[in-house]
Amino acid sequence: MSDATKHALLKETIALLYTPVNEHFGITPLESMVAGRPVIACDSGGPCETIVHGVTGLLVSGSPEVSREIGGTFKF
Repeated sequence: MSDATKHALLKETIALLYTPVNEHFGITPLESMVAGRPVIACDSGGPCETIVHGVTGLLVSGSPEVSREIGGTFKF
């Protein structure tokens, strides 16, 4: 996927849901924030270094219970 396509898609989103737990670093959350879109990510690893909770996104527990709770809040 080209950078232009990726940036165009990010601009069309409401937010980015970033699911890896204990990810050491992820460029995708940074790209989302550059596009002005918040990131919802697990509160472990790299996202804790780049996401400001409540400002540039949300840091949440990666537990199965929280995942089900978050998933249940979205209506498509």
